[in-house]
Amino acid sequence: MKYSKIIHYIEKIDEIGNLSKASNALFISQPALSKFIQSIETKTGIKLFNKTRRSLHLSFAGERYLSYLKKINGLELDMRNELELISQNKKGKVTLGINSALATSTLYKFLPQFHQQNPNIQIEIIEKNTQILERMLDDNQIDLAIGMIPILNRNLSYEYLYEDSIYLLVSNSSALYNPEIKQVELFPYDIKLLGREPMIVLPQEYGLRRLIDQFYELNSLKLNRLLTISTVYTAISLVKSGMGSTFMPISSTINTDYTEDYNVYKFKKSMLKGTFVVMYKKERMLSPTTLLLFNSIIENLRKFN
Repeated sequence: MKYSKIIHYIEKIDEIGNLSKASNALFISQPALSKFIQSIETKTGIKLFNKTRRSLHLSFAGERYLSYLKKINGLELDMRNELELISQNKKGKVTLGINSALATSTLYKFLPQFHQQNPNIQIEIIEKNTQILERMLDDNQIDLAIGMIPILNRNLSYEYLYEDSIYLLVSNSSALYNPEIKQVELFPYDIKLLGREPMIVLPQEYGLRRLIDQFYELNSLKLNRLLTISTVYTAISLVKSGMGSTFMPISSTINTDYTEDYNVYKFKKSMLKGTFVVMYKKERMLSPTTLLLFNSIIENLRKFN
């Protein structure tokens, strides 16, 4: 079994704290998962997990074992990448992380051209939220990720791609709605009124939600959360149907034929903007194939924006 898969199994068991539920989340049988733990404990002579009446979590020895596994996994990846650098072989696989909404508005700008120029490089796309992608980068489970700052994991670095305006979409039931407005306009009200506005937001694991939380904090506002939704597009649909307000990047697809159903407000970029980046692990050597994709992402997304 690959180190990354062993790491994933151990972390999932520790996260859930229940072997049966962890086996369901990992899509394997509970007996197989129990055998997996027993084989490690037999091989290493340690007790991997501490069990209580209600849960099980990594023992001290288990935490150290997991820490060394991550180091070994990172070294193995560095070895492969360095050997690939030596051979300069333009064959390989690159795993790119991105959230689903951003994938819709971004991948088409560079991926078809990259595939045409590098047909022997396999690209695997992992669509997850920002928090999961940061952890996967840190654990060497993916090579690159496209996301939005702020980035919370200090083990990661990034390269600037582009800035995107952040719009506020306001339903016709909102106190901020003005039926006379038929186009995107600068937010015309006191910023403090946003503290009263019922907002449809993304979960805190998402980059856009991190940005909005930061925006509210800088302006001494308290978020009036109406609903938490997992995609920007669902939030937009709800607002268009007359429910609350939501923030969205300008790149999110909306109907620009404005009607009386909603208003769209923008902010000065000095107040609110989305800064998109391509992320990588600081201490990890990028392989030639990963560097090819890395440079393609930077070149094409900066050109488009």
